[in-house]
Amino acid sequence: MTKLLSKLFSWVCHPLLLTTYIFYLLLTHSSLAKAPEYQSNIIPIVLIIFVTTSLFPALCIAIMRVFKMIRSFSMLSHVERVKPMVFISIFYTMTTYMFWEKKIFSSDFLVIFVSINLLVVLLTAINFFWKISIYSASITAMVGLLMAINVHSTESGSLFYPFLISIILAGIVMSSRMFLEKHSSFEVYCGSLLGFTIGYLPLTYLLVF
Repeated sequence: MTKLLSKLFSWVCHPLLLTTYIFYLLLTHSSLAKAPEYQSNIIPIVLIIFVTTSLFPALCIAIMRVFKMIRSFSMLSHVERVKPMVFISIFYTMTTYMFWEKKIFSSDFLVIFVSINLLVVLLTAINFFWKISIYSASITAMVGLLMAINVHSTESGSLFYPFLISIILAGIVMSSRMFLEKHSSFEVYCGSLLGFTIGYLPLTYLLVF
């Protein structure tokens, strides 16, 4: 039962889904998204983000599995993760450029997307040499972003309950990765430190300064 729950939380909190979760929360609950251009286009924006940061990368990984470029979807070794992570980095970078070029987002939202993009690129670079927990980095980046908004935005507390939930989910996901023996505790802690730092600091700097 515990193993089943660990797998369930790993799927629900899969790194490829978290960007969509984050922007859905921001566009529906955050004070940063009160502008009319966001309120009238929530579904199209979320769909674009889902397709470019979740669906396309997932299809890319599936194709790699079919052609035996990766041995399994778990990608247990850091070497096996390199090719998928490079393609995911490309998808994220292209999406970031599209949002910047089309001026779809304000500076606040663009910094959030750039921060996520930066995290993906850093995780890709690290996986050339060492296996770090991408799950831990992704979920704690979400914690960092929500903390920055709650502490430093003009309407602090607008995402207080999602922030608390994200902390609980982070603990569950990190524990699950260790319980399922996908990562060592050191890989999980390093991933969480990197994710929280990239999630919290850039947005905090923008909101404060």
